[in-house]
Amino acid sequence: MTSTIHPTMKIISTLLLAAIAATSATASSTWNVIGTDYKVDTLFYNQVGPGTTQTSLKFTSAAGNQLRVFYATMDMTNPYLSLHGVVATDKLAGNERISAMAQRKSQPGRRYFVGVNADFFMTSGTASNGSSKVGSPVGSTVVDGVVYRARNNATNYKQVIVDPQGQIYINPFHFGGTITGPDGTTAQLGGINTYANEGAAGNANMVVIYNDRYWGSTNAKGTCNEVTAVAIDTFKTAGAFKMVVTCEPSSAGDMKIPDGAYVIHGDGTSASLIGSLHTGDTVTVNPSWTFNGMAVTPYNVISGNPKILADGVTLNSEADRGDANTQQPRAAVGYSDGGKKVYFFVVDGRSTISSGVRTTALADIMRYAGVTDAVNEDGGGSAILYTSTLGIRNVPSDGTERADGNGFYCVSSAPDDSVVSQIRYIDFSLQAPHYGIYAPKFYGYNKYGMLIDRDLKGVTLSCDPKLGTILGDTTFYANGSATSGNLVAHYGDVTCTMPIAITGNIDGISIALDSVVNDTYHPYTVEVQSTVGNHTMAINPAALSWTSSDERVVTVGHDTGVLQGVADGTAWVIGKVGDVVDSLKV
Repeated sequence: MTSTIHPTMKIISTLLLAAIAATSATASSTWNVIGTDYKVDTLFYNQVGPGTTQTSLKFTSAAGNQLRVFYATMDMTNPYLSLHGVVATDKLAGNERISAMAQRKSQPGRRYFVGVNADFFMTSGTASNGSSKVGSPVGSTVVDGVVYRARNNATNYKQVIVDPQGQIYINPFHFGGTITGPDGTTAQLGGINTYANEGAAGNANMVVIYNDRYWGSTNAKGTCNEVTAVAIDTFKTAGAFKMVVTCEPSSAGDMKIPDGAYVIHGDGTSASLIGSLHTGDTVTVNPSWTFNGMAVTPYNVISGNPKILADGVTLNSEADRGDANTQQPRAAVGYSDGGKKVYFFVVDGRSTISSGVRTTALADIMRYAGVTDAVNEDGGGSAILYTSTLGIRNVPSDGTERADGNGFYCVSSAPDDSVVSQIRYIDFSLQAPHYGIYAPKFYGYNKYGMLIDRDLKGVTLSCDPKLGTILGDTTFYANGSATSGNLVAHYGDVTCTMPIAITGNIDGISIALDSVVNDTYHPYTVEVQSTVGNHTMAINPAALSWTSSDERVVTVGHDTGVLQGVADGTAWVIGKVGDVVDSLKV
């Protein structure tokens, strides 16, 4: 409840209020990361969108090694949430920032509000037709049913696959299938938008299909035949569909890909099937994605390497990638509870406050958050955790957000709504010293849970008088006898609560400065502090009794701690509470 107090008690330094607010939201625990115990401090935890929270952690070892960890947790049972990939510029080659992709793709009722960088991508190279290859994702990539790249190299790259029903899988899926000519002759399908005869993709002597998301032409020559074609049915990511040939075969290679159409390329032994086709012929394409006998139909696919978590166990998979055993900034995608919760993770590196991690350490850190299955994505300067409501959450090692080849996003289909229906403290909990002061700030959310106001004004406070006093409706003063309780916030008919623990004792109270220089025109509120654990927090100076050693030089409010210069000279302002006495030279 709000109490009436002496008016001058409302003269509270803005600097003091900021100090307590900035240090209040910290909770600690301990976690083992590849054999080393770390103290884990929660620096931030709050909701950022429908069914979605963002958490920031600090890991500190006894030896002083530090890590900064940032992750988003999505409750995929929320009816408004779905997972989608985005390829930069919507073409196989090209670079774009994760934030820019989200902003470009977002529209009312379809907001790309949380994202993480995805696959490794090409950083150099030019196609035979002069097109740049830069930005092309290396692994298999599918966006909303459109195949940008499909490779049958499951041992080299692992896939995050989301099927049309929204179920997520993380495994080394093998892409394959067949293509059958009008006479029943069949060849193996080696890839979509892969390089013909690409050894790493294992598609030698197989058929590759190219679409207009590729580099403009097939970029392939050699012992081959090529034809253009159109799909009679919808081009499926898995399952049989038919295509009609629209030109006679050519063995010249590097055929131009028509807009909205395809080129079918037969290499080596598969060239004879493509060479036997004629304009108007129908072929049957039957792609598949399998892992250990399980077949899936992809709607969205990103790739990464290595897989680092399976069924809650950290995998010994660093040999799958050359730099996996080095300390780097890292990004990852994971899930738990069979995919009901999905996680986007980033651990910063290459800085004095975050050294980076190897992939086994990344897996152990993800287990702390409850992740059971995960794959390592591109790292280094590419590692980005983006939210539309709070911006980039980590500190990229390049110093700024890098343009990447593709990203992975949580998308909200909730209607746009600008009415605040929910509020939350920005700080999720508070430890305050006795006589501490706290002016909280608030986030405002619409009825769907989307953060729409990052500094909500007009919120008032109340609490049990045994816990403390409310100053001016907006500031909590811990002058009660209780050691814990709830601080209640009100915004119209909307309320929320935050638990408060009152810690510390009078013995820890002190004046923040040794001395000040003041004039006769500007009153100054003496800054008082108390240390709780590792955090120094503000104390309301009205908690102390104040006197001046020489009122001819400076006066001070006995109940307020507000001093006023009177004349040139030096004097001492003395504050006392209980048996504690401290002084300030003025």
